Amino acid sequence: MKGVAGAKVENNKFCVSVHYRNVDEKVLEVRPVLDWDKGLVEYDDVLPIYIGDDRTDEDAFEVLREGNRGYGILVSSMPKESGAFYSLRDPSEVMEFLNNLVKWSSTNCSRIII
Repeated sequence: MKGVAGAKVENNKFCVSVHYRNVDEKVLEVRPVLDWDKGLVEYDDVLPIYIGDDRTDEDAFEVLREGNRGYGILVSSMPKESGAFYSLRDPSEVMEFLNNLVKWSSTNCSRIII
């Protein structure tokens, strides 16, 4: 990917991500042929909020939507089809949302985990 302007390779613990959102009109998606998703874990006393910005996050959005298990938030500057319940435009809006959530929780909840 070194020769592709705007591409970024991220080494994650269990996979490698190729970020291509800043690449001019070239899309290459490499996904393993596995029955595998983002690995959401359910707890009885937790309301999950999952924030993601690409197609691979749709698995998590759909799991949360099924049975009303939590809320998915898509981060995208342009409207697009998604299984997420809500959307934010960019990382600065994500930060503002999380800061407001923490402020709200300090007066309305016994605990919040981010």
